[in-house]
Amino acid sequence: MKEISLTQGQVAIVDDDRYDELSKLTWQASWSPSTKSFYACSGVYRKGPINMARMILNAPKGVFVDHINGDTLDNRVDNLRLATNRQNQQNQHKQKSSIYPGVYWKKANSKWVAKISINKKDVHLGYFFTERDAFNAYISACQTHGFDVDQMLEKFESIEEDENRKLIYPCSRFRKCSNQRSDNKSGVTGVHWKTRDNRWVAQIGVNGKRFLLGSFRDISDAITTRKSAEVQYFSTSKEEPN
Repeated sequence: MKEISLTQGQVAIVDDDRYDELSKLTWQASWSPSTKSFYACSGVYRKGPINMARMILNAPKGVFVDHINGDTLDNRVDNLRLATNRQNQQNQHKQKSSIYPGVYWKKANSKWVAKISINKKDVHLGYFFTERDAFNAYISACQTHGFDVDQMLEKFESIEEDENRKLIYPCSRFRKCSNQRSDNKSGVTGVHWKTRDNRWVAQIGVNGKRFLLGSFRDISDAITTRKSAEVQYFSTSKEEPN
């Protein structure tokens, strides 16, 4: 791995075997307002600036180049792949109310909403108690319309494992599921503050398993989601929520 200096104090990462070829050109750091990221570009060609990643993969016109890890200046071959516009947009998804593309939190309904864009029109897919259920609906819609979801699933499954270890995990991993977590700052069972994400997390234990309900900027949204889940899971059960 080697670095190629760009303008604006930026550097691009490339494979050793491509360094000599690429370093013969003069490269600039080009800022993209839409993705809020820098890209390595060269303006030496008469047809206009050339993107370093596209040059490395020799990408055909109309085909997008996706940076797998999200770092748009990491132009090593293993981090680049040809993609459709939808795949490229999904990988560029910026976390707002949800970590998943096609999913957002609707405060008025206290539920997660799933939608998909087809032919530049948004199609409503439904309301859901959990963030992951909404994402599952989005995935199903993508598959119904013939879109490849393998890369997207791989990416977000790795995010879930990294951030939460598992989306659903045995309740026995907690000292006492019926008590509040030691880091609970909300005063509500099943709602706690996650410092690393700067968000409130809502979760619930059902039948010996703990379910992640979502992460929220507003504590009231987390509490409402937790209370709604209690109604959903325990309204007809004698089991105590935890």
